[in-house]
Amino acid sequence: MKNAILFVLTLAVWTSVGGCKKYDPGDDVCPACPRITNIVPSHAKGGDIITINGTNFNPNFSENKVTINGRVVSTDSLLSGTSEYIKLFVPKNCGSGPVTIDADPELTFAGASPIFTYDYKFTVSHYAGSVLGETGFSNGQDTNARFFINYMAMDYENNIFVIDSSGQTIRKVAPPLGNLGSTVTSVGNYPGGGSVGGICISGDFIYVVERSGQNRIYKANRNSFPLSFTMLNPNNPITGVELYNLTAAGGFLFATAPFQNKIMKFDLQSTSWVNYTGSGLANTVDGPVAFAGLSKPWGICYNQAENALYFSQTTPLGSVRKIDLQSEFVSTIAGNPVSIAYLEGDLFQASFSTPLDLASNLQGTVYINDKGNRRVARIYENRIVTVAGTGAFGYQDGNGPTQVSFENEFKGIVISSNGDAFVASNSCIRKITVE
Repeated sequence: MKNAILFVLTLAVWTSVGGCKKYDPGDDVCPACPRITNIVPSHAKGGDIITINGTNFNPNFSENKVTINGRVVSTDSLLSGTSEYIKLFVPKNCGSGPVTIDADPELTFAGASPIFTYDYKFTVSHYAGSVLGETGFSNGQDTNARFFINYMAMDYENNIFVIDSSGQTIRKVAPPLGNLGSTVTSVGNYPGGGSVGGICISGDFIYVVERSGQNRIYKANRNSFPLSFTMLNPNNPITGVELYNLTAAGGFLFATAPFQNKIMKFDLQSTSWVNYTGSGLANTVDGPVAFAGLSKPWGICYNQAENALYFSQTTPLGSVRKIDLQSEFVSTIAGNPVSIAYLEGDLFQASFSTPLDLASNLQGTVYINDKGNRRVARIYENRIVTVAGTGAFGYQDGNGPTQVSFENEFKGIVISSNGDAFVASNSCIRKITVE
């Protein structure tokens, strides 16, 4: 009986003194709550080992709840620990952000959250087409296929659809299956009577646009074989512009008209075109879409995370601009106004030569093809970061920023559901694994 009473008293003392919950609003301290002193190293790649030092961690290390950038680290990745440190594997693609530790559901993290910096790794590999720059027209697997790629788009199952001008056809590149590489097949004829224009996919539907003539829009269900295209605007053509890249957002299609310095908007309900932004004069003016000025807008993509269009300009100097679709305001977000030499860094110190195309992943990270500098970059944490390319001409796979070389003819970039990027030249598609 005495032992039982002693145990209850001891438990009561521990609860009142040390076993506190995370402090309530207005409290200054929680003496027994976990706190982090530092992280060593403070930046690392996915799969690297880091050590979190601090106090009041659960000595049974696997019972701690550790988060990096809001992502919970799995118990399998927790390697060892005591009440003063936890050693763990960095989860792949967790990103940069604050680190927290909860010792248990009651003893939750207190104090300042240190920031961990995630070092992304970019690896470039061949995906489909010729590694020797050979164009042509043949279906098959991986390196056996031949293209002459003009534009491409990706669906939600990570199939790539290519407009191939060598046979005026639509080609489908299916992801690898088992030990087999990607598979290229012809799935339909290009429907336009004019020059080949852009392609985009929204849900189950593929949209393509003529680049000249009357700028017809055609639509097909991606699951039909062969693709059966329907002209959407037989009675509402538009002339006087040449439409290039195409993207979809909110029941509309948006197309760049670089030589008319405009972005055009197509209403899928009324099947009619309107001039969305750009006066026709070549100038860079931020402001509402009705008054903004554009200078050779080329690539365009929809950033779902921000509900915004991103587009690239190739003259007078390369830049990246943004249209907020809620406020309909155009702003310049990256590009150095005095240089075309490639430079990464802060958004307005960075410079491009010929940024031809853009793509955005689900988290809102925007990727940029810089044809003139033979590099792929991305906007991440308010900086331009090199993803792939040394600037050298040729074909070399490997570590993205330090080993890879590209041919001049960048033709497009798309992002898969898992965050990998795919870059096209005339003759092949290359994969950039992001981890």
